[in-house]
Amino acid sequence: ETWQQPVQLTRGRIPAIAVHPRDKCTLFVALENKLLKTEDCSRTFSVVYLDTRQDKLTSAVVVDHTDPRVVWIANSGGDVLRSGDGGVSWSLSRSLGNPVLRLVMNSADRRLVYAATKSAGIFRTGDGGANWRDMSERYRTFPGSMEFSDLAVGVAQPQVLVFASRFGL
Repeated sequence: ETWQQPVQLTRGRIPAIAVHPRDKCTLFVALENKLLKTEDCSRTFSVVYLDTRQDKLTSAVVVDHTDPRVVWIANSGGDVLRSGDGGVSWSLSRSLGNPVLRLVMNSADRRLVYAATKSAGIFRTGDGGANWRDMSERYRTFPGSMEFSDLAVGVAQPQVLVFASRFGL
């Protein structure tokens, strides 16, 4: 019924947000080349990640539903980064060479993380980021299938992955 805009977020495009699974007042917000974090229901925000390359925009974020200290982000340069301490420090998991538009975590197995790129397909890690596999070989032949629109993982059936592209679902 009512909406409020946080004072610190009045300008700029926000392509992604993630909510802590057990604390609704802790949010991560992708904004420009940064990742912001609030722990007080959006009253104040702090920068927990800053890419010094101004042209690499933070584009995706997901918080581990079983261990919220684990946070994943991705950027328009194709980099996928992981933090194991709630955003205090970051390490590069993989550079996919194409803008990453969405990160999705499997609801039953937190080691399964999917990265959907703008035009190079979907990539998956099954070991928490140590190794990544290109999943597009199975759908690449469908016209328009490499043009990403959206990605979702089933909750009741976590083995189901739904990919929307210019081709369709």
